[in-house]
Amino acid sequence: MMLNKSLQNLFWYCSSFVIKVFLPLVTLPLFSQYLSIEAFGLFALSLFFGTFISGISNVGLLSIFERNYFEIKKENLMNFLFTILIFVSFNFLILVLITFNFSEKIAKFIFRNESVGELLLYGLFFCGVKNLNQYFYVYLKNRESAKIYSIIAISESVLNILFAVSLVINFSYGLKGFFIGQTFGSFLTFVFFCFYTFRFEDLKFKKLVLSKSLKLSLPLTPRIFLGVINSQFDRYMLGLLGSIGGVGIFEIGQKIANSIFIFMTALQQVFSPQVYKRMFSDDPLKFRGIGQYLTPFFYVCILFAMPVAIFSNEIIANFFPKEFHQSSSIVSTLSILYIIYFFGKQPQLMYAKKTSLISILTFFSIFLNISLNIPFIYYYGVFGAAIATLISGSISTLIQFYYGQRYTPIYYEKNILVIFSYYVLCVATVLIIQQFINDTLILISIKITMILLLIYLGIFFKVFKIKSFRNLFSIKL
Repeated sequence: MMLNKSLQNLFWYCSSFVIKVFLPLVTLPLFSQYLSIEAFGLFALSLFFGTFISGISNVGLLSIFERNYFEIKKENLMNFLFTILIFVSFNFLILVLITFNFSEKIAKFIFRNESVGELLLYGLFFCGVKNLNQYFYVYLKNRESAKIYSIIAISESVLNILFAVSLVINFSYGLKGFFIGQTFGSFLTFVFFCFYTFRFEDLKFKKLVLSKSLKLSLPLTPRIFLGVINSQFDRYMLGLLGSIGGVGIFEIGQKIANSIFIFMTALQQVFSPQVYKRMFSDDPLKFRGIGQYLTPFFYVCILFAMPVAIFSNEIIANFFPKEFHQSSSIVSTLSILYIIYFFGKQPQLMYAKKTSLISILTFFSIFLNISLNIPFIYYYGVFGAAIATLISGSISTLIQFYYGQRYTPIYYEKNILVIFSYYVLCVATVLIIQQFINDTLILISIKITMILLLIYLGIFFKVFKIKSFRNLFSIKL
């Protein structure tokens, strides 16, 4: 029964992933016919601001809610969720008012361009509403309510695209319509979440619960907004040192490569609750079993990422206008980083309550990112931003991995290193040979061979052994 239920959960999470990833990707070439490369650049800069500000309003409470879900009694969960949402919403509204009154000055100070002031407000609303929805998604994920989670996630994605397409194409609202359409879809989802989840007559605002949560979350706050800067700084520097068009090229490449990260996040909906359950179990050997449990998930992430990374040139060339074609190398480069992020997704430091250390590591990460991005962008432009992001992200994840293993060790299987090394070798090889070989048939033959060899590695290492497969979806507490 447990196995069947978990397989159903996996099916639903994968279904939501297909819609959430492929629907935006399929419509992206359509939007590229109506929005210029500069418009995508402005979109990316506005999201940078919106993500940063909405992250401040969150003050680290999303991570704390996910962690404490397994410690708080079920009868208190609704009040816990309601209290956090009220607090975060209040913070967000204050920041919206500040942005509304000083948007032009903020745009001039940060982006040296007053004209993007209105777009900053659109970006803030979009990111803020999506941020609030994440609390409900975490609640459903930890409840292992995969079906309703996926149905709502799919509905949100479809609504976002439908409204955006209508405003951009049918009503010619341009970039503003691209923002407003997606924001409206997410807002409708938020309203549905509230009425679906809460019985308002029974809800109470719990000051003591909030106070205890803030003690644990506040040390995470620097990590939240510095983490945003760290992940978005490449776009910002491209806008200052390069051009808005360069930001747009980077944004398109990042969106396609990000499908790997979203796929990994979809799998995380399955393995994250199980990893937490194992960590909180009484089994003395619990940490040794987590590594073996995670191996198939890592392999599946590699299996998905490989065609995205090595066929990026064909994807961009066939579906996007010529001005976007430089994005292909961005996709391949960032794909390596998103695979490395698999190890950063494990909640080792959060389980150990090392929230202060998480923020310290984030400080270092952003310092490293800035130090590398400025010279790399100055000398190598858009591709330099991708390389700098890959190097800084890899080093930061490696350091986080070191401390995670120190406080909450996970015993990974050695075949993970072999599979990852093969993946990096393939991506690097494709990036090089595409500069010297112009024969499409030869290139496609090489790339297909690489994928077949990856499948052989999975068979050779017996990644999906029957016992391991059953262990993916069940645990004794």
